[in-house]
Amino acid sequence: MYVAYSQGYKGGGFNLRYVAPVRAVVPFDAEKVRTWEAGIKSEWFDRRLRADVAVFTTNYDKMQLTEYQELGAPLTVNAGARGFAAANLNSWQHHSMVWSFTTVLESCRRGTHL
Repeated sequence: MYVAYSQGYKGGGFNLRYVAPVRAVVPFDAEKVRTWEAGIKSEWFDRRLRADVAVFTTNYDKMQLTEYQELGAPLTVNAGARGFAAANLNSWQHHSMVWSFTTVLESCRRGTHL
């Protein structure tokens, strides 16, 4: 069984390319992210069945994205608060030297802060 928390930071800055339609220095704010994850890894029946379950969530504040303006010029902008949550189940069954089966189930939800 495990639980993890992490946070990250990507500094803000300035777009310095002078390309139409933007002909000025355009600032963007720092991005912050927080992530939680919890799960369990298990083995059963003399290691013939393995099952792993995990859930996690990630939340961004002032998420940085790159937009491509006219003429293909990249422009870094802040997209605001975004987040997603997910859960997954992985299982592996070993039946013989020839046969084994793997199963993966996943679900993901996205939106503003979760």
